Amino acid sequence: MDNNVLYRLGGMSSVVSGVTIIIGKILAIISFVQSGEIFDFLSPLFGLFAVTAIYLRHRNETAILGCIAFIVLFSGISMVLCLDYFGAFILPYLPEGTVESLLDGPTGTAWAISGLLFISGIIIFGITVIRAGIFPVAASLLFTIGFLPIPFGEILSDLMVHSGSVLAGTGLIWWGIFLYRSSIYGQQGLEPG
Repeated sequence: MDNNVLYRLGGMSSVVSGVTIIIGKILAIISFVQSGEIFDFLSPLFGLFAVTAIYLRHRNETAILGCIAFIVLFSGISMVLCLDYFGAFILPYLPEGTVESLLDGPTGTAWAISGLLFISGIIIFGITVIRAGIFPVAASLLFTIGFLPIPFGEILSDLMVHSGSVLAGTGLIWWGIFLYRSSIYGQQGLEPG
């Protein structure tokens, strides 16, 4: 596959991932929790394709650290995808109290490890993207800072977590547009009129 086609598809996946994050949080705020959960599931699904293309676009500038960051983030997003699938399609049909009893055991530990891996990947990947100097720094900061509250949803307010998700989604959309445009206009991405 031609790199430019890959980058265009990755750019579109990044935009879809960002938009579904934002829609999912808006639906959760206005009490359409189940619909919000479905959009939350779609976001990491498209996010896997997005971060793959973003990594491939800047891999030469980041060397081994970029590769490690990508592997950690990809693994973290994969775990979040599984959790969001559970939240969207299984959780609504479980008897009340089931999740609380699951979280008391080893499942809670697995959940915590998933969150830690995800947030570690976000931070390391965000740093490598900024250091590579290809993507806009502001978009990378929105992505990285926006995701920071997500694993702490149990101790932070919903408003803080949802706001962070919207910031992260905005960063993903920006990255996606940049990636798509750079595949058309060349290395400089957003510079052409």
